Amino acid sequence: MIAKLFEFRRLQRALRLSPAELRALQERRLRATVRHAYERVPLYRNLWDAAGVGPEDVRSLEDLGRLPVVTRRQVQEAGREAAARGVDVSRCVKLTTSGHSGVPLAVYRTKAELQTLLLVEFRTLLRIGLRARDRLVVLGPEDSRGPHWHERLGLYRTHVIRNGMPLEEQIQMLKRLQPTVLWAYPAHLHALLHAVDYRLSRIVRPRLLIFSSAVMPAHLKDRLRDDLGCPIFNSYAARETGRIAAECPQQQGLHVNADEVLVECLADPELDASTVVVTTLTARTMPFIRYRLGDLASPVEGRCSCGSAFPRITVPAGRRDDAVRLPSGRLQSPHCFQKAIRQFPEIDQFRTVQDGPAHLTVRVCVKRPWPEERRRALAAAIRQSLEEPMAVDVQPGDFMKRESAKFRDFEYAVKD
Repeated sequence: MIAKLFEFRRLQRALRLSPAELRALQERRLRATVRHAYERVPLYRNLWDAAGVGPEDVRSLEDLGRLPVVTRRQVQEAGREAAARGVDVSRCVKLTTSGHSGVPLAVYRTKAELQTLLLVEFRTLLRIGLRARDRLVVLGPEDSRGPHWHERLGLYRTHVIRNGMPLEEQIQMLKRLQPTVLWAYPAHLHALLHAVDYRLSRIVRPRLLIFSSAVMPAHLKDRLRDDLGCPIFNSYAARETGRIAAECPQQQGLHVNADEVLVECLADPELDASTVVVTTLTARTMPFIRYRLGDLASPVEGRCSCGSAFPRITVPAGRRDDAVRLPSGRLQSPHCFQKAIRQFPEIDQFRTVQDGPAHLTVRVCVKRPWPEERRRALAAAIRQSLEEPMAVDVQPGDFMKRESAKFRDFEYAVKD
């Protein structure tokens, strides 16, 4: 308990660092991380030797770009060599990614490392506005949790409504718990909203609503804001890194937890967007150095009016893997036609599948009968948004179940 309190005090002090102090901390931790990875993690030693670089080449934040970018596939193929030698992974906590982009990835953390990740989560909640007497409900995780000591004192009471629980049970639990702060996975909340006719206020009226795991579509976020009248915050995390960034009360972008993770937004030559590359600064069991997450986001210039030195990024806008392959072979972000789809407010849910080199199937869910002319209008709007001619088949249907914690708005299903 004493160690946990000291660790949290360290994390809280980092929030008060000046830009120069934060940079010094980052560079000190970066040098230590790179040295550790080269000496103890075969994946990085092999990659860096092949690229002709080593720890001596990374002395500052600007030097980070000398190291090659690492992909999920490379980490998966490395297997045990992606973890540090001398560590018994059987004694570590195993975290598994959602598999949203393919085969799930196993990530190993010691109990101490996992404790740091949880404390960063707690720090994030406090910055957003969590109070000691709040009732926090987390909607969507795979696992439940037992009560902590502080909850027995009535402080920071937390309840988890697990993924897989029948929808009616979720609704009844929310009614019973009446959270003052609701932390929700968008795919799970969307399914619940569909069941209550998008009037969450009939069940609960939280003081704060926080999204995690994925981005809630803008049109649903607007409907929630109109219904609840409470602040709504975005946060961004990955199993590989923990909590990457979150909005502060000023909501001028997502503040990166820059004392724990570095975020690069690298221009993608094939897309008019930037992809997120991350470097963990304190993980030793399984570090991630210049690891391409594949999410699309951009840096926010300048300093937030809250005064924090922590840099900011935009809310992630999908993934690079979720890109349309045009007939010419070029890539186009799906947001072009997703924006067109959202011009049809009667659509509760949609999913687009590219099932041919020049063919898209768009499945939509509408609650009331849908005139044929609206279906044709949607198909025309999508075709117009594409940079090259493609056939578009719009298919109305029932509400689609999520495959995992995240719901895929777009899927590339062409067998190359």
